[in-house]
Amino acid sequence: MFQDILVYSIVISAIAYTILKIIQSLSSKQKTGCGGCSGCDIKQELLKKGEKSSHDCSCQSV
Repeated sequence: MFQDILVYSIVISAIAYTILKIIQSLSSKQKTGCGGCSGCDIKQELLKKGEKSSHDCSCQSV
């Protein structure tokens, strides 16, 4: 009985976390092509120059 309750609570927590992250990703629209990537050197250079970044950044952490 206790194990069932524990498993159900973990599954419900995981589902709630997933739904929360999906809602956050859909509601936060990034204005740059990089999508808020802080590690992109090209984006940083464009921001320093005062230009809007249309760079489609693919600098995902591997």
